[in-house]
Amino acid sequence: LIAAYNQKQKQKDGSQRAHYIKYLVDACQSVGQMEVDVRQIQCHALVATGRKYLRGPRGTGFLYIASEIAEKIMPSHIDHYGCPVTSVPSAESYQDGVQLEQDNVINFSPREGATRFEFWESNVANRLGLGEAVCFALERGIPEINHAILEKSVNLRKELMKIPGVAVHHYETSKCGIVTFAVANMDSRTVQGALWRRGFE
Repeated sequence: LIAAYNQKQKQKDGSQRAHYIKYLVDACQSVGQMEVDVRQIQCHALVATGRKYLRGPRGTGFLYIASEIAEKIMPSHIDHYGCPVTSVPSAESYQDGVQLEQDNVINFSPREGATRFEFWESNVANRLGLGEAVCFALERGIPEINHAILEKSVNLRKELMKIPGVAVHHYETSKCGIVTFAVANMDSRTVQGALWRRGFE
């Protein structure tokens, strides 16, 4: 599992593919704030959430999976939409306390492609909201969004560095909107609680 997508991964693609590793990218912190191209990074699969930089509804997300492996992977959950039932045992095959024979079991057939990973039950309003969030990002343009995020994160790092006892991490190397820091003699839960009480989330 690759924890996050960033520019440095472009250099790793060749070695990942050369060793036939199934290359899954967790792009939850990337989609919506920077360009992410599955063809460029050559990943087999990529997952992302809607609630972070896409600014979509909580509880939404999406999966990209390459056609070359989609039908080689069984879903973790058998759903009657993604894996419809193709046959059921006859009524005569059921007997109390008797295990069904191999030929008398429920059979199912996963759909072709990534559809096999979809569930029948879903929050339609949230899915529509995710679609609107994606449309907004595309209309606004990822480069413009990325520029605005970088500008804000740089300003935040500069202001944090002015506070005594605050150490900002990755100041020189960070190229995204994630800002990490530590406060001397104070654990992270205490810092988090203090920020929440002041309206920061």
